[in-house]
Amino acid sequence: MRPILLMPIAVWSALAATASAQENSPDLDQSIQKDMPGSMKGHSRMQEMMPTMQEMMRSKSSARTPAAKSYIQVMDRMNKAMAIEFSGDAGADFARMMIPHHQGALDMAQIASEEAEDDELRRIAKKTMDDQRRDIEELRKWLEKHKSAARGSSAAD
Repeated sequence: MRPILLMPIAVWSALAATASAQENSPDLDQSIQKDMPGSMKGHSRMQEMMPTMQEMMRSKSSARTPAAKSYIQVMDRMNKAMAIEFSGDAGADFARMMIPHHQGALDMAQIASEEAEDDELRRIAKKTMDDQRRDIEELRKWLEKHKSAARGSSAAD
């Protein structure tokens, strides 16, 4: 497997670990932290760090390949679309963030299915695409069924 394919996973893992470590940090604005559910504490800090992590990825020489450039474009688009205005409904907010998240995975899998040299990886990418399409459709159906909860908007709307 090419190292570039692991980059999105590694970046997201690093961001999640940093956000988790800062969850109980005295540096995190307590007025923000007290209003967040436990699982969302540190989320705003993670969003603040995203551009820095993306710039680090762009500075790597491997980011000059066509596939890497495509992955970066997908991640930029995905992250922008995931920056929703929270509605206060945890279920609707989850669904509205996960649709662009799954679309990003679908788009990255498309790139991998076209660019990867390994047959097994291309098979995995195609399976990922099918899975992501099903997940997106399921989330859209849920949002349609729960329209009142889904009234918020995302940056991509």
